[in-house]
Amino acid sequence: MPPPPLIYPRAEELIRNKKQAKLNEQTGEEANRGGPSSGRRAAERKRKDTSEEERAKGDAKRRRKQENASSSSTSGPICKSCGQQGHSSAVSRMCPNHQFTLKERLTMAFPESYERFTISLPLQSFLKFDEEEEGERLEQYQQRITELSSFLRQVIYRAQILINYYILSNSINMDNLSNNIFDRNFWYRVCRLIYQNITVYELQRMYPTLPGIEAAFNHLQSLENVNLLVEKGNLVGYGQIVSSACETVATAYSNFYVENFENYIGNYFIYKLKVEYDGRDAITLNVDDFMQEGINQHFRPCTLDPGRRDAFVAYYGNNEVRSLSTAEYYHGSGSVNRSRREIGLKAQLGIQTLETNIPTPKTSNIDQYI
Repeated sequence: MPPPPLIYPRAEELIRNKKQAKLNEQTGEEANRGGPSSGRRAAERKRKDTSEEERAKGDAKRRRKQENASSSSTSGPICKSCGQQGHSSAVSRMCPNHQFTLKERLTMAFPESYERFTISLPLQSFLKFDEEEEGERLEQYQQRITELSSFLRQVIYRAQILINYYILSNSINMDNLSNNIFDRNFWYRVCRLIYQNITVYELQRMYPTLPGIEAAFNHLQSLENVNLLVEKGNLVGYGQIVSSACETVATAYSNFYVENFENYIGNYFIYKLKVEYDGRDAITLNVDDFMQEGINQHFRPCTLDPGRRDAFVAYYGNNEVRSLSTAEYYHGSGSVNRSRREIGLKAQLGIQTLETNIPTPKTSNIDQYI
């Protein structure tokens, strides 16, 4: 293969001559030093530091670190809130502008112990404003509270309609229902759908274990004179009240199913027996009607220890644990219904009125306490 043609022959000849001259110069220097390996031998012959020299270097390094630390601590960061040194913002407790929480303020005021009480006050009693603007400002606050309360009621009401319709639509196919219904975050996202902060497609994508919730929403929206959406308008600060209400709703749904769990199971067995023995006037079951195969398949006998915090905890293998919660235990023992009946009997006999009129010991007046 022939060499490529030379475009600039004079320039390339000059470069080649300079490279040759530099190579000759380096070769002569290596010959004068005794060969190319002399530098490597000199590095290999470099002696190591003694223990005294290493100790002296370590002391000097530590002194430099201490000097740097002392100089940095002397200056330190400057707070953006108060302008003092030693902290960077009002988040630090060292800042005089730090906002303590209510619990921290009570602990500082009453270091030994304290007890909190909640009382109801009229809105006008704790609002502070001038006499001239008293009526106007009070009316503004009341209107603000009314708007937020109305908005919250509409959002929660429509969210419950949507979820109740979805539960009833999937009452036969229980696989489409999950424990997300008892989660506060789930209800908060449903409320965000109602006041149009997210779309129903985004909600469905967040909860793939609840298939069909998008179809349920679209079906309700397509009905005549039905609108699940709420306009929030110029409202601000509604997120906190919606979040608090969602926690209450999630707890209410959870308590409802826990308290009525026994009734649901009983009705389910009655329904299954009616389907199995349809057309019979009476159903009589004996011990012989239960085969060992059916018992092994549908029943799991468990030991009960009511002396524990949980009524029972049973392990079946493969990470399957069955336990009875405290709410289920109280419901099963009848404590809730017994308390309700006791209150009713007290009201009939007039005992409740007497107990209500008894002065409470929670008072700061020692004469009233005695």
